[in-house]
Amino acid sequence: MSKGKVLVMGSNATRIGPGSRTDSDHQGGVKAKPSHFMVTTKDKLIPPTFQRAFAKRAKTTITEIAVIR
Repeated sequence: MSKGKVLVMGSNATRIGPGSRTDSDHQGGVKAKPSHFMVTTKDKLIPPTFQRAFAKRAKTTITEIAVIR
């Protein structure tokens, strides 16, 4: 694994341990970290309207691209 990939993975990792769910300074990843959702507008498996609904429900930043999967 390249050094760059290791650095990215390490910077995005969260701690795991016995107190990781009970520490007062620990927030859930969904609420504490920004999240993004890529809507593929030409997807034939999952309609874009469903993808947008999933993204909206998860309160993510939505990016739309025209790609066929």
